Amino acid sequence: MSSSTSSLPAKALQAPPPPVPNNGTSDSEDEGDLLEELWPRETKPLLMYQMTFSNGASVDLPIVQDLMGRRYEMGIGNIVFLPPPSSSPPPKWDAAVAMHRFFQVKFPPGHFQGKTILELGSGTGLVGITLALLGAQVILTDLPDFLPILQHNVSTSLSSLHPATLASLPYPLLPPLIEPLTWGEALPPSRLRIYDYVIGSDITYCKEHLDELLATLTDAAPPSLPPSSSSSSSFSSSSSTGDDAVPSPSTPSPPFVGVVNSHTTVYIGHLERGDEHGFFERLAARGMEVVEVWKEDVGEGGVARKLWVHVFRARRKEGGKEYRDVEGQLGDTS
Repeated sequence: MSSSTSSLPAKALQAPPPPVPNNGTSDSEDEGDLLEELWPRETKPLLMYQMTFSNGASVDLPIVQDLMGRRYEMGIGNIVFLPPPSSSPPPKWDAAVAMHRFFQVKFPPGHFQGKTILELGSGTGLVGITLALLGAQVILTDLPDFLPILQHNVSTSLSSLHPATLASLPYPLLPPLIEPLTWGEALPPSRLRIYDYVIGSDITYCKEHLDELLATLTDAAPPSLPPSSSSSSSFSSSSSTGDDAVPSPSTPSPPFVGVVNSHTTVYIGHLERGDEHGFFERLAARGMEVVEVWKEDVGEGGVARKLWVHVFRARRKEGGKEYRDVEGQLGDTS
């Protein structure tokens, strides 16, 4: 993702043109070739993403878009499975491609080491796996039906790393945790944690779930702890409770829906479709300080030559100055 600050008008994705006439090949072959030409990324069952670290080490991350190897077909304004799935997330969102690079290039080396990060709507897990390789303890979340592909991609990506490659990584690797999370619902006591970061890629796409997402980001969260305490210990994959769980099991607690407290920084990336900015205005109206910090064209040709992804940063307005100073380097793209 090469960073750009030029301003382009929102451009809606268009449906592909009618199929070309049959020239001796089957209709399915013609349609397949057309889809691959128009949507080169979305139609691939397997994608590879590279990470390069400050010490020169590099890794390739295999990301499967569908556990059954199915390809995708374009519908009117959206992407659907062929055949339709019962329990798989949508294919790799363009915003996830942007966020994968954003966290690598816009922060100094070691910035995320030891940080605790919650990803909402993790999908195929690309962004969360990226942050885990940058040294963070990441909790990947999605609806229960979507967890198998997360588990597959985490397992495949980490098991594909050669021992020599693991030894060359500049940060200790903490395997991501994978948990179900439904926006807008009260968190069980075992999942009351303090997060340094909450992130999401194209999680504002489904408008019927925006109220629940807004509640998860702005409703009451567990009591805050000093940033050093929240990031000093890691979670066990066999248990989601520990010293960083808030409150302790013996302490009665009210139901919490929110995951953002005064020490949490939120990053949300979304593909420019012309209608998502209203959600960030709602975040601001609920007491969040919101600023656009980056945008990039992640288009790969095809029907959409320009695919602009915008990244917004949000914090509760009562957030501490210490965290403002750490993140303030990103500034505003306006």
